[in-house]
Amino acid sequence: MKRLLYLMTGLALMLSACKKKDQSGSTPLALSSFLPTSGMGGTLVTIYGRGFGPDTLTNVVTFNGTKTSIFQVTDTSLVVIAPATGTTGPLAVNGITAGTYTYQLLSIHGASPLNGPAGTGVTITGAGFTGKTGVPVVTFNGRAATVTLANDSTLVAAVPDSAGVGPIVVSANGQTATGPVFTYQHINAIAPLTGGAGTKVTIHGVGFGTDPSQLKVDFNGTVTPVVSVTADTLIVVNAPAGVKTGPVDVTINNEKTVGPVFTEVPFPTIATVTPTSGLAGATVVITGANFSSVPTENQVLFNGTPAVVQSASGTQLTVTAPAGATSGAITLSVNQQQVTGPVFKFQVLNITWITPNNGLAGNTVIISGNGFDATTPANDKVFFNGLPATVTSAQDTQLVVTVPAGVTTGPVSVTVGPLSATGPVFYHAGVTTVYTAPSGSYVNGIAVDVSGNLYFTLSGNSSIQMIDPGGTVTTFAGSPTVTGPATDAPLSSVLFSSRIGRLGTDAQGNMYVADEGSQTIREIIKATGIVHTLMQSVGGITSMSLSPSGQLLFTEANYNGNSGVFSYNFGNNTYGQAYPGGNNFYNPNAAFTDPSGDFYVTGGNPVYEYSPAGKFMHFFGGFNNAYTLVQDPSTGNLVCGDQYNRNLTVFDLAAGTNTLLFQAGYGYQDGTLSQAEFSQMGPLAIDQQGNMYIVDGSYGGNSYIRKVQFH
Repeated sequence: MKRLLYLMTGLALMLSACKKKDQSGSTPLALSSFLPTSGMGGTLVTIYGRGFGPDTLTNVVTFNGTKTSIFQVTDTSLVVIAPATGTTGPLAVNGITAGTYTYQLLSIHGASPLNGPAGTGVTITGAGFTGKTGVPVVTFNGRAATVTLANDSTLVAAVPDSAGVGPIVVSANGQTATGPVFTYQHINAIAPLTGGAGTKVTIHGVGFGTDPSQLKVDFNGTVTPVVSVTADTLIVVNAPAGVKTGPVDVTINNEKTVGPVFTEVPFPTIATVTPTSGLAGATVVITGANFSSVPTENQVLFNGTPAVVQSASGTQLTVTAPAGATSGAITLSVNQQQVTGPVFKFQVLNITWITPNNGLAGNTVIISGNGFDATTPANDKVFFNGLPATVTSAQDTQLVVTVPAGVTTGPVSVTVGPLSATGPVFYHAGVTTVYTAPSGSYVNGIAVDVSGNLYFTLSGNSSIQMIDPGGTVTTFAGSPTVTGPATDAPLSSVLFSSRIGRLGTDAQGNMYVADEGSQTIREIIKATGIVHTLMQSVGGITSMSLSPSGQLLFTEANYNGNSGVFSYNFGNNTYGQAYPGGNNFYNPNAAFTDPSGDFYVTGGNPVYEYSPAGKFMHFFGGFNNAYTLVQDPSTGNLVCGDQYNRNLTVFDLAAGTNTLLFQAGYGYQDGTLSQAEFSQMGPLAIDQQGNMYIVDGSYGGNSYIRKVQFH
């Protein structure tokens, strides 16, 4: 007995715990609707909602305050009986009102189907439909419907157009009853209207709901799965395999809505693409068959990049070649039916290199790259630092051009149609011959003034010749055929001996002349035009220049047993050794003093650097007769000309470094820096722009003055 008592107590506790769990986890009561909304006492009324609980004891239902019996209960519905003594008023559950129940004879108990297109026959059941007023009035969401059958408990009404979503309402004998909500379904359009198996089709309409599992779509009777349904108005499907021309239907709850005809068409074909190459933005015409006349239904890709379709017909598309695309096949998809066409080659304009990268006006330059117009060379516009150049031949990857007159150092650019490309820098540089000496004669000395006039002397000639910047050669001083003593005289009448050697100039335009025949150094004064003698009993002059202190620095090579570096003092008209130990330099070729007072001297292979006190500092080797030491006025650096190695070395006086500037081949050839050839490099002069003038072949053979440009 005690064991039974313990068992019953345990069961009671378990039931109590379960009850507490159910109550604590129950769904809050909420009411949505009830049907019918009118009727007489005794009518069964179904109330819809949630949270009604597990039994009838948890719910109290009243009709305008009159409590009624609950016939059946689930968590989502209650079935009650309208009390016989009830009156019109609110219907409530546990004090929550569901709506107004009207006590009257007219009542709607149900309707079927509750969805469908216009014309669908809906059967409405209830009571009080007929009477002395004739056929009752039925509306769907306020739109009047045609009643095709009527008796006291049953009506059949046809769904009106554009009924929308709303309640079915019946009016008869002066009374109105509201029934369940009806959903109108209709297909407005499908897009596209043509295609084939796999074509993505969007169905536009109303009343589709949002659950794909409740929809069935078929193409002329062939069912296809629903991909998605959106906002009750859009269905997306793919046309099924074996699709044939016919209507597209949507069935919801066994109610079918018939839509427009979908026309099955073959795959598109591409016949021609014009042009098959061009630039981004070019108009391209595609011809063929089975295109869509709706531009957006034709998707054209250039090697995978979408293009804009400007216009479309069944046999022709006009598209724009897209920016950012690369060369590759054109593909066309008409409503997901794809076909591949020919390759379209994009003209991407670029310059990879230029050969040579230096030269002078009139030289030929080859430009390599991509995207040039080989068909019409005139379409290839080439510029050298902004100056237009002439294109003599063109290929897709190469242009041959002539360097324009007036060229300066700067980038080479090419323009083809709307495209432009900038390439490497072209350097206005190279070698040209500015003067050729008469046969059997050679150039002895050379100098250039601040105005760019070039002066030179010739063997067997008793004059100084001048070449102006325009290239005209005239006699500057003396007479080519008449000699005379070293007598001071105006420039217009002065005479020289038949052996005039080296020349030099200063910043004021004064000129210094080594008149070897009279063993003098003579000065041509720029300001007065007078020629007078500075020094006598000098000879074998190999170079002349002005030192930073304003003295005339010159070198003698084995003249009457004298060799060394000397300077002339303009203040006291005396000259002597330029540096301590200066007379120890045997047969020097050239000397130079830098702004710090260090001096450089060469007599063959090495170039030596000494301090102002005559202390040895540096030795620069590797030369094969270092022949000249001349300062470049455009940079302040020192340039050394190597006679037999045929090269120029620059000494950066500020950095204390030396670098090979130019190396010529052996022979005689003008051209670019890489093409130029010299037999040997003699006297050197440099103008204000850094252009260098070199005597070539001064000793035997033909003699030339060659101009070397680096800018």
